[in-house]
Amino acid sequence: MKSPQIRSFVAGVLIANSAPHLATAVTGRRHFTPLAGHGSGAAVNAAWAGRGVESN
Repeated sequence: MKSPQIRSFVAGVLIANSAPHLATAVTGRRHFTPLAGHGSGAAVNAAWAGRGVESN
């Protein structure tokens, strides 16, 4: 079993990574994601942000 500190750190990293993707999705701009590369649109960024938040 992982220690609570490690789990908290990983959760923080995932939330910190999803924040810019969520902001980009809300504004409708393009942002790099591993799913679609450099031209990722708002829907892909919203999905990537949701994946990061969901895994917590």
